[in-house]
Amino acid sequence: MPQADSKSSSRQEQQQTTIETIPSYSSSYQQFEEDTIDLYELCLTLWKRKFLLITFTIVAVSVSIVYVIQQPHIYKAKTIFLPPKEKDFQTLNILELQKKIIKEPEVSYLSYNIDSKTVFRNFKQNLKSRKIQKKFIKQFGLKEILTPVNSPDTRDEEIYMGFAEMITIEEEDDGISSLSIEFNDPEIVSQWVNDFTKFIDKETINIMVEDLNKIIENNIKHIEYA
Repeated sequence: MPQADSKSSSRQEQQQTTIETIPSYSSSYQQFEEDTIDLYELCLTLWKRKFLLITFTIVAVSVSIVYVIQQPHIYKAKTIFLPPKEKDFQTLNILELQKKIIKEPEVSYLSYNIDSKTVFRNFKQNLKSRKIQKKFIKQFGLKEILTPVNSPDTRDEEIYMGFAEMITIEEEDDGISSLSIEFNDPEIVSQWVNDFTKFIDKETINIMVEDLNKIIENNIKHIEYA
């Protein structure tokens, strides 16, 4: 009898142990149902609030359109430069021509030989020159246009710096360069590109002529001394 009781008690313990280790599937399924989104109820809720959603969408689109309209439009004008040909600057090589015609071994002349690369390099350097840009702004009266409407007390240096930031000079392929200017008026920015190009062209010629005149004066003094 005591052995039978011990066997029955051990079986009961095993059954209790087995029952306790079985996972509760019903509670897990209930938790899954609570975490699952009911798409039908969601769509029904959105449909009930459709007027609110439509109103919000219209307001957001209207605000975006007004913001875009109020922003100033920026226009870009661009021109392309090619290296000059020899016939365009052959008159500046007068000293080299003179040396070929007049051969005086006892007199040494200062050389001033000009080629296409030199002229084009000087032209592009003058495009970036702040000094020449200031001269262009003053000569064409651009200070009033470049001065911000809300800042009439803007300093001249700020105006010159603002104009320099509007200019972009790029090196294209095959030795071609380009100049572009951005502004909020298409007609004004197109005129600026044309005027600035002609202005830099004249300034480059004037600077090279001044250098040539200095060399001629030095040659004259050198010849007189000799």
